[in-house]
Amino acid sequence: MLIFLFFLLFLACSPERDNIYDPKSKNYKKTGSLYGFVVDNTGNGLKEAEIILQGEEKKSILVTKSENNGFFKFLDIPLDSYLIKVYKENYREVNFYKRISNYQIETLKITLFPLPYLKNCQIVSYYEERYLLPESLSLLVNCEIEDNNLKESYILLPTFDTFYLARIKNQSYERVISEEEINGNLDDLVGKSFKVYLISNFSDTLIFETSPLTRIIRELPEPLYPTNGEITSFKPTLIFSSPKLRFTHNFFIKVYYLLNNRFPILCYSDTLIPQNDTIVTINDSLIDGLYLWRVGIKDAYGNKGLSKEALFEVISKK
Repeated sequence: MLIFLFFLLFLACSPERDNIYDPKSKNYKKTGSLYGFVVDNTGNGLKEAEIILQGEEKKSILVTKSENNGFFKFLDIPLDSYLIKVYKENYREVNFYKRISNYQIETLKITLFPLPYLKNCQIVSYYEERYLLPESLSLLVNCEIEDNNLKESYILLPTFDTFYLARIKNQSYERVISEEEINGNLDDLVGKSFKVYLISNFSDTLIFETSPLTRIIRELPEPLYPTNGEITSFKPTLIFSSPKLRFTHNFFIKVYYLLNNRFPILCYSDTLIPQNDTIVTINDSLIDGLYLWRVGIKDAYGNKGLSKEALFEVISKK
């Protein structure tokens, strides 16, 4: 009887070799698991976010990506202290440390905040000749920006001149830069890319490169008739010269009614005149009065130039 009691006591004090939580058990695991969700600032899951675990002691690196609902998991992670990096394009990266303990099972919720980014940017030259004002050669910068958490935006020219972009409407930002505002001339910028800087509310600086400026159009068409206030019919024919250009282009015409002989009101435009046509007849009937018209040229990239102003007058026959 005494021997049996000693046997029971021995069993009670002996380690359970099959207990997976017993460090001396052959089934004892020295790993942990980590689960989580990556969401945006509205709580919606983000797919394809990259989650990286970098071990501090064992230098191991584990990588996975979130699923459609933002869920991710790491199984059987070696015990270590890890730097966890969560990254998704156009979102602010999140970094934090976490120690993985054995048999640890934990679910994280990681929030990524959207960053501004450049969706599209067009830079074109605009040349305008006028009677009363000096010739004006300018660049028109038009950028489409995903402006979540955008603090400010500006463009850096190859001449190292910096110009802030103005918000015109939702996600649309513009800036007109005249040749007088830069160090040099605009012809030196042809074929070169510009850089757009976006500063986030978190003080991140994001840099994007634009497509190169294609060309400066300096050779412009000229109005030939009417030009000096000649009297025409209510459906006038406009004639202009065509410069000899080696690139594909088309012409456009704008006609303005001069209210009280002073205030221009656009009353007619034709934007797709073939490059071989230099005579345009206005099919809309014009009312009596003084008119201003201009002919312009535009290439396939959006660069354009506008001629000097010309005048004609419509007087109906009584």
